[in-house]
Amino acid sequence: YRAGTYGGVRVTADSTVAVHHEFSRRTAVAAVTSTPPGAALWVDDSEAGRTPATVRSLPYGSRSLRLVLSGYADTTVVLTVDRPDVDLDVTLRRLPPGTVVVQVPLGGDIAVDGRVVRERVEFARLQIDAGAHLITVTNRAGVSRTDTVRVVSGETTTVRFELN
Repeated sequence: YRAGTYGGVRVTADSTVAVHHEFSRRTAVAAVTSTPPGAALWVDDSEAGRTPATVRSLPYGSRSLRLVLSGYADTTVVLTVDRPDVDLDVTLRRLPPGTVVVQVPLGGDIAVDGRVVRERVEFARLQIDAGAHLITVTNRAGVSRTDTVRVVSGETTTVRFELN
């Protein structure tokens, strides 16, 4: 170089100049949405919130995004981050429901997640989305019991409610 100023560093003839510069990692901001919304979002195995989500300081390069929502197949997407702003919309695949057989020996009303689905029955076969659900049975005397039932897609689960 000739004598002069370069990028804020003054260079004079027949001299040596040591310059120290720290390079920062390039990062991006990613806007991640899902259909339906509300999926738990994981980025490179770190929890990043629920969709819609804004992920800040996302390093450039290949990133693994995993979306998890009850009743839908867990979905993993590999995202190549190569610009400062990234938008990603993921459509989740709905799982087939599971079957829950509810047995109520002396009869009662059956509610799933707070909504009555059958009244005054001793037996019900219900198609319910995969995931955890609250099933409540109330007998004619007003006695009730609630159980959490994990419904597995494509499988049958039997629950029996004895209300005395």
